Formats: sequence, C-alpha cells, structure tokens
Amino acid sequence: MTELENKYIDNTLSPAELKELRKKVNSSTDDELAEEMKSRWNTVMDEDDADEETLSRMRDEIHRRTRNNPFMTARLQRFLLAAAAVIIPLLIFSFYKLYTENIRISSEQIAISTLSGERTTVTLPDGTKVSLNENSRLLYAPKSFNKDERCIHFSGEAYFNVTKNKECPFIVDAHEVKVKVLGTKFNFRARKEEGMAELTLQEGCVNLSTIFSKETVVMQRGQRAVVDYATGKITLTDKADINNISSWRTGQLNFDDTPLLSVITTIENAYRVKIMIEDKNLSKDNFTGTIPTNNLNVALRILSEAYDMNYKVSKHIAVLTGK
Repeated sequence: MTELENKYIDNTLSPAELKELRKKVNSSTDDELAEEMKSRWNTVMDEDDADEETLSRMRDEIHRRTRNNPFMTARLQRFLLAAAAVIIPLLIFSFYKLYTENIRISSEQIAISTLSGERTTVTLPDGTKVSLNENSRLLYAPKSFNKDERCIHFSGEAYFNVTKNKECPFIVDAHEVKVKVLGTKFNFRARKEEGMAELTLQEGCVNLSTIFSKETVVMQRGQRAVVDYATGKITLTDKADINNISSWRTGQLNFDDTPLLSVITTIENAYRVKIMIEDKNLSKDNFTGTIPTNNLNVALRILSEAYDMNYKVSKHIAVLTGK
C-alpha cells in the first residue's frame, strides 16, 4: 500500500489505482491502519519543525480534495485526513533533506565552467594553473584536494600547468580517460560528444590510461596521444608541435621554417578539418609565418597565396589546387 500512498501524495494516482487504494484501506483493520501511520510517523521529524500556517493550509487542501472526490469513501477520507498529520511532515522533511544535501554538495565541491565564447584561467589550491577553453568544466573537492592526491573531474579543453609534487599526484578524470602527473605542462581536450580525447605534452611525462580497455601509456615531452572513446584504444604520435600546443589561447599558430606537411597537420588539428594538397611536390617545402586559429578561410588564403594556389572548402574538407 506504501507505493499507492506515495502516488497519492504525488497526485499521480490513476482512477484504477485510486480504486485499489480504497479497496486496500477498506479491507484493513483499524489497528493495521494505525500501524501504517505510525510507521510513517517514525521516519520523519516532529511536526513542530514545520510552519503551522503552512501545515494548516496543506490540511485544508487535502480535506477539500478528498471531500469533493466522487471516488472517495467516508472511511478512505478519514484515513487520508488522519494520515495528513504524518504525510505533511514527511513532505517537508523530504524537501529539507534535498535542500541540505544540495548545500552540502555545494560546500564540498567547486565547479568552474565556461560557455561558448568564454575562456578563463583558474588557480587551484596547490598552485596549479588551468586555462579553460570555451564550453569546458572543471570540478574538484577542496577538502580532499591536495591530500593523498590532487583529483579533478574535467570535460572540454584546457591547458594545464601543474605544480610539481612527487608525494601527491595530480589526476584528471575525464569520462573514461585518466591523466596522472606529478608536475608538468600539457594541453588536454576531452569532449565525449567528439568521440575522442586528445593530449599533447609540453613538459615532463604523463601517465595516460583508459577505463574501457584498461590500456596505459607513459607519454614523454613532445608526444601527442589520441584516445578513441568507443574502443579505449590509445594512438601515440611522436614529435608533436609543442610550440602551438594551445594555440586557442593565443589565437594564432606560429611557424618558423616548418615542413609544410607539419603545418598542414597542425591546421587540421586546430580546425578539425582535412586538408588535401593537389601538388605533391609542395610537401617538400617549408613555411614560415603566422596562421590564425579563428578563421579557416583566412588560414587557407595565407597558405594559398604563399604557394600560388587556389582553395575550396566543402564541409570538413579543404582542397588546395594549383592555379
């Protein structure tokens, strides 16, 4: 009968369920009904903790609804009105618990978030600086942070400058991917909706692992790792472009006599596009210059003018052709 009572409280009883509740009440003895109310009463706080005016208003509403309901019997009305003395404190107690629980969670965890077009830098209690790109979120618990470990929960993209502490590892928990370091600098992108996570290491070393496949790799300076969320597979690439490790912070890519193929790869990663060059001989050339990270057309125009080419963009593919 407890489930039906809860549905009555939530005002979700169907006519058939109301009939069933009425039947159960009619078939119960007074002692059984008294025990049911007593059981509920013992689970809540005293009525004195509630505002008397609120209690009175709620009782009047219950009385009005039960009195005017054609499905109600006199005995069911008496039962529900008597139960109101128990049910009302139960509702108040439930709201009180929910409120205090939210307060507790808020006091135990700190969240930093950015929206579209927003970026921010936060300094954690250990001195670690985290620069958040747009649409990113970082969450940590101040009370437990910097004790046995420095753990944060993260989604989005950020550049981490982690304060060194050999006795207290810094851990980034991003969905099914974990990053463990003692002190280093790296750029980390982990968006579940993109189907992958990507980490580029600028300094030190990083322990990267996935929960799904239980695969673990130790990354060294200048390496880039891509994790496939669907399989948990980690693909490691050497000689990543660490000079442009977090170009989203500066808004530009800088190249100094860099092989064109490396330039193309860096632009592809920055814009999430595929760039194809029709003239294969150009792959032997080098490029020196600055490419913006906030306008693909400008970036392609700079390349096309430098090598006397035309460009065309279709969806997520760009093609550079000779004039």
